[in-house]
Amino acid sequence: MGKQEKRYFITATLCALAFIIVCVSIASGALWVQVFDDAVTNVVYSWHTAQITPIVSVFTHIGGVAASVSIAVVVAIVLYASKQWGDLKYFLATFLSGQAVLWGIKYACSRVRPTANLITLPSDPSFPSGHSFTNSILCAFIVLFLCDYFSRTYSRTFKSVVIPVALLLVVGIGLSRVYLGVHWPSDVLGAWLLASCVFCAGSGIHAMRRRRTEGVQATVCEGA
Repeated sequence: MGKQEKRYFITATLCALAFIIVCVSIASGALWVQVFDDAVTNVVYSWHTAQITPIVSVFTHIGGVAASVSIAVVVAIVLYASKQWGDLKYFLATFLSGQAVLWGIKYACSRVRPTANLITLPSDPSFPSGHSFTNSILCAFIVLFLCDYFSRTYSRTFKSVVIPVALLLVVGIGLSRVYLGVHWPSDVLGAWLLASCVFCAGSGIHAMRRRRTEGVQATVCEGA
């Protein structure tokens, strides 16, 4: 196993452990979760103004189901059209398995959503935040693929732009769900941890398979 794979798997393990702690704490009604949720919620709710709410609503719509599915489809089409079969399998396997894990945990925990909401409450359980989870993974993939594509010519400049934009979207979408009163802050925190775990685990597996494939190809070339 190479250094890159180790970093991915170590990060995935740490995020998984942190997620389990959050999940168990929520299920057991741990005091720190209530304190954390109340503290963050009070700060975010203090931002409520007629001017800010429409801006926040834009962030939450960007992270909505229709937009997320559309972005995922575009990414898959681009990878298919460019014949990046390994990356396509990696993206679809990680994204779809992540959704299965997300929804399984949602209904297993069945956490009730907040009541002080500015928009219609979704019907599904609160923990973890689907908007935050899905868009964290999508942003991570887009950054990864774009940085890899432009790595030879615009590496530093491109990364200095695309990574902050992706982080702004991830944080903005997460906070928008708290601002609009449809999620607890710990829902968003849990979603970020779970997304990091799923993405890093999938990336580690993909890196291992690519290393093995390149090793086999190198052996074949030497034999020829």
